[in-house]
Amino acid sequence: MQKAHTKIEEIKEMTLFDGLCPECMLDNVFQEMWLQEDIFECPCCHLMVALDSWRSAVILRRRGPGHFKSLQDTRYCATHCAHDYRLLCRESHMFPFREEPGSGFISGEDLREYLRKVRGFGEHV
Repeated sequence: MQKAHTKIEEIKEMTLFDGLCPECMLDNVFQEMWLQEDIFECPCCHLMVALDSWRSAVILRRRGPGHFKSLQDTRYCATHCAHDYRLLCRESHMFPFREEPGSGFISGEDLREYLRKVRGFGEHV
């Protein structure tokens, strides 16, 4: 029971990705992300997340275009595709779509600050 509680707390602190939009969750909005090509995108704020490896989910520095495979077919929904929790990370400057080594977020405030720096937190396109 303690292990499950720890995972819930980590998700609440924005350190793990479970298929919900991390930016929307900072505003207490629980929005599922959807597949567009090979990247997940939020239909509300257009934040994009790439699954880099078995253990990380990379928040990209640019907004998505809003071209989804489907917003009805749950096979394309991140909450159904991300079967395990993944560490949220910053995008590498050298290798787009890949995680910057050692760049995992340590808290919701850390994520909020990153979004402000790279793209303007809450600036919906």
